[in-house]
Amino acid sequence: MSMHLPEITPSIPRSRTPQDLWRFVDRFSANLPVRPTDLVDRPTGYKDVVLITGTTGGLGCDALEHLLRDENVGLVYAFNRKNSHAMERQRLRFAARGLDGSLLNSPKFQMVEAVLHEPDFGLDAELLEEIRGSVTHIILNAWKVNFNVPVTAFEQDIQSVRNFVDFALSSPYIHAPAVVFVGSIAVLDNWKKLGPVPELPIDDPACAFGKGYSESKWVPERVLQNVTRERGLRTIVVRVGQIEGDRMGHWNEREWFPSLVKSALFQKCLPKQDGDITWIPCYEAAQALTELRHSSDPIVHLVHPRPVPWDSVLEPIARELNVPFVPYRTWLSTLEGSVVGEPGSTEQAHARRRNPALRLLPFYREQEEKIEEAHGPEREAMGFVFLSTDKAVRVSESLASLPETAGERALMWLAAWRKSGFLSTSWKGKL
Repeated sequence: MSMHLPEITPSIPRSRTPQDLWRFVDRFSANLPVRPTDLVDRPTGYKDVVLITGTTGGLGCDALEHLLRDENVGLVYAFNRKNSHAMERQRLRFAARGLDGSLLNSPKFQMVEAVLHEPDFGLDAELLEEIRGSVTHIILNAWKVNFNVPVTAFEQDIQSVRNFVDFALSSPYIHAPAVVFVGSIAVLDNWKKLGPVPELPIDDPACAFGKGYSESKWVPERVLQNVTRERGLRTIVVRVGQIEGDRMGHWNEREWFPSLVKSALFQKCLPKQDGDITWIPCYEAAQALTELRHSSDPIVHLVHPRPVPWDSVLEPIARELNVPFVPYRTWLSTLEGSVVGEPGSTEQAHARRRNPALRLLPFYREQEEKIEEAHGPEREAMGFVFLSTDKAVRVSESLASLPETAGERALMWLAAWRKSGFLSTSWKGKL
């Protein structure tokens, strides 16, 4: 998952118990339509026709470029929010991310402004039938990213999954479109077992319980399993781990790691940790995602298959910023000690704008607990779980051959953050 963590607010109402999540699974699995009668074979020699949602976001934008470059893809329908000036935004996003904007002029590309949570997506009947009669794969990437709201706030997102399931089941072809859901490592927030997490369903909702976002990603996993069992539809859940920067090196500045790096300007140190990381560049993750549409396994993991030590990425940053490494607890204590003002005060708000790591203190504290519970190589740095990629690398050639993340990549992040103004270009080291 791209760990975009806005300010965390306590006491948000959530599901009362993990078992309450089954009510959502049952609700969105109920009354599945049956396949049409008189199903037919697809025309011979057809190319893939891919419907993908959320292409103005980072991962979806990069995935769109890969699909448009793919010679095995004959047409791409990009579904984005209605009345969002989607085409204009798409061109701007391509330019900002260093992608080839001329691909958006391709006859194999069609932008579709839609309402995903409505039964027919708010589309006219002619266009809907055109898509129904051609689509071979549906990639569900659009999702609300908000860690401050309960699972009920994601009902429209979950409903959109069910709508696309119903749409796929209505296909006139014997082989209905495969439905690919972009899931998240967040469903493993409470994973307690040792060793890499296998690419298998999670039967216990307690594993994802505690944040509305993680719960909202677990519910569709189970719904899609029900759909496959009851209607035979091929469904694929791609659990995405930590995605880092784009082709230009820019990494979303509101995420936990960019905020941690910027804290060095104020804390004058960076945290040292044992353990590895499996962060994957967004462009490469997007390519793997498009390849994983061919998976015959219902669950696959999208993280870097070649872990590297935390320090191998942090050391170039620490050198460039001229700050020392300290134990994680020491770094966290200095961050906690820099909190100023009363909660909600102008002084505190100003401090959080200058040092965004202060907004994420609850997250860093939560990860400290996971670091302390970690058992050596059984966990990644920051206490995150390791994900097995055995099944994913058998399907995605680009993922299987992805080279290790090198220190030069970290310097690209720094350069991009300086260019955007997130990091001061004049500050280099201790005062």
